[in-house]
Amino acid sequence: MALVSRFFVQFGSFIKIQLNLDLSAASSSSLTDVSKWLCSFFKAMFPTVNELWVSKLKKADVPCDSSWIPNDSTGVVEVINNLNRSRSEIDKASPLQLQSFDFSTLYTKIDLVDLTARMRVLINKVFNRMLKLHCFKFLLVQKTALNFRFLWLKNKAEVNLFENLHSFKVAEASDLISWLDFLVDNLFLCFGQGVYRQCIGIPIGTNCAVYLANFYLMSLISLSVS
Repeated sequence: MALVSRFFVQFGSFIKIQLNLDLSAASSSSLTDVSKWLCSFFKAMFPTVNELWVSKLKKADVPCDSSWIPNDSTGVVEVINNLNRSRSEIDKASPLQLQSFDFSTLYTKIDLVDLTARMRVLINKVFNRMLKLHCFKFLLVQKTALNFRFLWLKNKAEVNLFENLHSFKVAEASDLISWLDFLVDNLFLCFGQGVYRQCIGIPIGTNCAVYLANFYLMSLISLSVS
């Protein structure tokens, strides 16, 4: 769990026993609905985020047709093959050392100010791309117990064209940014008799945590691609 006060910075080991008291992951919390909808919208954004990633690599002369997140272990092989194809003959004369790393403190160490700043940039890039390529300004997400689907729209009035549409939301870039700011600004957890505001790290139990972590890493990795 993230460090939420000066007291916990010194005694961070005690925080682990309070994971179940993270208010953003509580079923009765208003933040839970916000996080669930953000999760659905980030899932809908993923194909466009992947297009941005592929486009970024191609501009750097790195052949890539897949996401920066392999679906399984076979995806690693394709990443390595792409890397080998991108190397010059001179580079291939020298052995290439590959290393793999695991994250032990990724969720708990992400600076929330940096996270929201990078997410604002990414969200705007996604919506600007869809606006430029297809004149789409809004994203519709329908989320039910059995189905998930999304659709890009040119205006909100297009929602009226669909019959029997329920359990859905329509948002533009500014909406998602506002929801994310609200989520991050209202992260609290209980410890003993006190309630503390979380200022470092993504709550592991909140629904959209995986997408936030993946998008944040993609943003950092893209800085090294030129």
